[in-house]
Amino acid sequence: MSEQMLSDSMTVVATDDHLATSIECETVILQLESGTYYGLNEVASHLWDLLQEPRTVAELHDELCTTYDVSAERCRRDVESTLTNLADIDLVELEPERSV
Repeated sequence: MSEQMLSDSMTVVATDDHLATSIECETVILQLESGTYYGLNEVASHLWDLLQEPRTVAELHDELCTTYDVSAERCRRDVESTLTNLADIDLVELEPERSV
């Protein structure tokens, strides 16, 4: 998935096909279908915690940008990159904006 395909209004949520636990400030995730383990650093762990409920890309960006001392541009790039990586390994679902 290309990062350019992400829009601020897109909704993102963690899939059910995983087991996850936190160890200190990091998260370890087992993707059940593949049997693969993934490790997330402190910032990605915070993002993962937020993904336990559906949120828009904009909400995720705003929360992380407020929490960490990082430029908005860098935060957006990192959030989109992480979401793209999580989607590629089937740990999150991306839903486009719904038309009203």
